Amino acid sequence: MRSGGADMPRLFEVRTHGEMLTRPDRLVGFADATIHWFREGRTEPAFPYTWTVPGWEDMVFALDPHERNPGYARRLAAYVDQLLTEEEAQALKEYFLRTSAAELEIRGIDVPLTDFEIPYRLIPPEPAEGENYGFITLSDGTNGPLPFRVTGYFDMDYPSAFERYQAAAVKSLMESSGLCVNGHDCVSGADLDELCEKLNSLRLALISLQQSLKGLTRKAPDVK
Repeated sequence: MRSGGADMPRLFEVRTHGEMLTRPDRLVGFADATIHWFREGRTEPAFPYTWTVPGWEDMVFALDPHERNPGYARRLAAYVDQLLTEEEAQALKEYFLRTSAAELEIRGIDVPLTDFEIPYRLIPPEPAEGENYGFITLSDGTNGPLPFRVTGYFDMDYPSAFERYQAAAVKSLMESSGLCVNGHDCVSGADLDELCEKLNSLRLALISLQQSLKGLTRKAPDVK
């Protein structure tokens, strides 16, 4: 393990503020939007997860199988992978300075990380009827303005990805169970007892996930 200090690498979040977004296909527009730009398509981590995720070895390689948590480890890895390296953040900054008048924010994050969010790509895609959030492709890594894949995420309702994920997951479960939520007052033969049980299980799972994310911050061990 590497020791902390000035020689440790950093990862970066990049946002643009005050963006004007239009969706002509849905006849909607958004003013003063914040876009969170994130990296996609990594085939290898920017830095080893043993550097970036506290407790990675125990979650993946613990001798006692009951102490392993590979699913949680994959979620943390997905969050780390969406962050940008210093070189990627600099390339994105130079692109926006040439092409955009939006306010640019770049935040450096020390490694190992001590705070984690829901990865943006765990959020269900915006439904066809439209919502106040969505994804924007800036570069696919081949024909775009940058040599790597960058996508933007915006949300006009919720300040965090976890809150949108929670709302979208509950809505998806309600719709799949036959309970209409898109302005239609119908149940369509759904078993309400089963639906309530599913919703309660989902609620408990989301609470557990949120506590785990917070608990990781509190319990993150020193990396030596």
